Amino acid sequence: TEYATPGAWAEFMKEMDVLDEAVKKGGKRRPVFIFSNHVSFMDTLLIVVYFPAKVLWRVRCYMGSFLYGLPLFGTICKVLGHFPVYFLKNEEGKFTTDAAKMAPVEEEVSRHLEAGGVLTLFPEGAMNRADPSKLMTFRYGTFKRALAEDAIIYHFVTCGHEDVWPAASGFSGNPATTGMGLYPVTGPEGTKKYFAELKAKAPKSVETGSSEDFVILAEHARATMQKQYDSLAANTAALSGKNGPKSKRD
Repeated sequence: TEYATPGAWAEFMKEMDVLDEAVKKGGKRRPVFIFSNHVSFMDTLLIVVYFPAKVLWRVRCYMGSFLYGLPLFGTICKVLGHFPVYFLKNEEGKFTTDAAKMAPVEEEVSRHLEAGGVLTLFPEGAMNRADPSKLMTFRYGTFKRALAEDAIIYHFVTCGHEDVWPAASGFSGNPATTGMGLYPVTGPEGTKKYFAELKAKAPKSVETGSSEDFVILAEHARATMQKQYDSLAANTAALSGKNGPKSKRD
């Protein structure tokens, strides 16, 4: 595995210590969001390996409620306290949620963040089964919350996991060179300051022409993560002696 940002976790944990100390002094905690690309079932497993223990115990994520019905895996996720997402329809590419069922879930998420928890999300909303080298459209809801909460945002980017465990395969174990990196995005000042500077330069979305704040932020995040992925994939390919990353499993 190519570790593109070896000192990033140390900086992340220092930042968490600063946030904890601020709360002890009576201040309000700024929540932390980690966004990641999603190309394989391997992603979730290796997050457990890659994230330092001091960080991992704070982390919770959203996951489709249908996954809770899986033997063993679903029980583990319930016990760990991850947050179910109730979709109106369990169909590929359909992300409309059941507002009534999601209301108490979002209250749990708020309590988690207020208690110093970290929220980890796959902003594409689903596993990228088409071309892992090209990020899919980011879902906007998460970015509405990031702005409302003035969250600190990081990107956790990986490549090569689809070669180890292809999305269409029921098991993993293929040999491959993989890469990972943790990238600070907003800095400790949070999303609102970061976005104000972003919107001053680009008042409308480049992709859609929208002037909605959360749309601009989501599309900028996707473009930023794509650049991070491309750099990581190129470095990983050089490490393995390949000409470039595999985007599809043959």
